[in-house]
Amino acid sequence: MTQENPVSPDVLIIDVVDPVGEIVNARCEAISDNRIIGRFGDNQRVSVAKGEFTCLPIVGDTFDVYVEGQMKNGMWGGSIDKIAPYALWRRLDNGMREETDFDVVVVAAEPNGLVCDLLSVAAFMPTREIGVSDSTAQQLIGQTMRARIIKISPQHDTVIISHRAAIAQALREAREESGIRSARPVSEDIFSVEALTVNGHEKRGAYVSSHLHLNVTYLLEADEGEALTVKPDENSGVRWFTLEESETAPSEAWFCARVYRKLNEKLRAGNLLSPAP
Repeated sequence: MTQENPVSPDVLIIDVVDPVGEIVNARCEAISDNRIIGRFGDNQRVSVAKGEFTCLPIVGDTFDVYVEGQMKNGMWGGSIDKIAPYALWRRLDNGMREETDFDVVVVAAEPNGLVCDLLSVAAFMPTREIGVSDSTAQQLIGQTMRARIIKISPQHDTVIISHRAAIAQALREAREESGIRSARPVSEDIFSVEALTVNGHEKRGAYVSSHLHLNVTYLLEADEGEALTVKPDENSGVRWFTLEESETAPSEAWFCARVYRKLNEKLRAGNLLSPAP
């Protein structure tokens, strides 16, 4: 990065600024057994490990590189792998946050989800949220979809996104699995997200291998006088709980302590509870 200090209409002084933490464009000038050496800016040199290139440059080619710091030999140490995380971090500073909406392009279909291009950063969209099977998901490759960022890793290198139809999916599941017809969103914003580990198990006679489950929670309200019904293939019982009961009644103690309690604390802190009649 440079700063321009105009002294007169005909004179321009360029001050070289510390490039650490910036993405620069370098021209390859030398190749060793394990390093690529490039030159950028005001005759500055950057060294990058060969293993970080998916396609090795030749002398004279240009490449983008993230500058990490200065090495003992006076060169700058650079990284190709850190370009995407840094680019995402920079976009975050420009308004790209969790709970913001973007257009994404589906670039690949993987088991249980779609890989999308979000401003040149790879993002993952669970197929369950858009109600398609893994085979049908292949047909979405190349299409543009509107999505919402729901989780960004602390390292800013992983993004989980949600299709805007997710709230409709949540309402449909709540109605199908409880029998409540009056369920309605308190807000269309996602209330909470949890990444949970699931051990291998059998479901409907088929083995489900261990995996990471993304739990997306919306806050819904309903009329507690409505009749409840069980959906045998999804649950074995449905009833109303007080907030306190929800932290002890279910059989999964860890889930009660780590998830339900967190949700209840957020409800209380946000003054989102309906007043008692």
